[in-house]
Amino acid sequence: MLNTRGPKQERRMLLMSVVKSQILYAAQIWAPAMDVDSYRRLISPTYRLCALRVCSAFRTVSEDAALVIAHRHYGIPKSVAKADARRLSLRKWQDRWDAAPNGRWTHRLIPNIEAWVGRKHGQVNFYLTQVLSGHGCFRQYLNRFGHDHFPTCPACPEGAFEDALHVAFSCARCSAERQRAERAIGQTLSVASLVPSMLERKDNWAAVSNYFGAIMRELRRLERERVGSA
Repeated sequence: MLNTRGPKQERRMLLMSVVKSQILYAAQIWAPAMDVDSYRRLISPTYRLCALRVCSAFRTVSEDAALVIAHRHYGIPKSVAKADARRLSLRKWQDRWDAAPNGRWTHRLIPNIEAWVGRKHGQVNFYLTQVLSGHGCFRQYLNRFGHDHFPTCPACPEGAFEDALHVAFSCARCSAERQRAERAIGQTLSVASLVPSMLERKDNWAAVSNYFGAIMRELRRLERERVGSA
């Protein structure tokens, strides 16, 4: 599926639900087999790939981060038993997320899984996922994989790494777009305030998503220029 012109998150989730239902068919019978690492590893790559496709993430994004970014619950369980099962599942997932060695940047932005997956509005896309995951057209990320000569930001004081933190919250090149988004949501963007403000109102989500879309498209343009002039 295309990252920028393919289906939106809701439709990607629908396709993922088909795969999920096939994976979990008769799970009550074979669930104990998941205690064996070799069996569990057979399922994990497929589920991870589904999560990457749902949130349009780079393949280098960890499974832990991809699953958090991609998930959103639609609807409320109709029975008390299902509601209790969901709460238990979320608690276990939260414990794993807090202890996971990977996806720590995403954890800083999305520490509370229940608030994120239970939101009433907002879909992720290719540009938003790049900032939430830290894997995208950032020079530090590109340099890490040998796709850029320098990891630093050319527009800011020497030594400032061009990563998701820098670009989203302090880079001088993004100040006009950032201020526009901050005026729209009525507060200063920060690591701590970003996701709560997005979850607060649908308009806030749209403002932040548009901001990230604008800056990530610009970074992609600059990357192409550097590659073309090399």
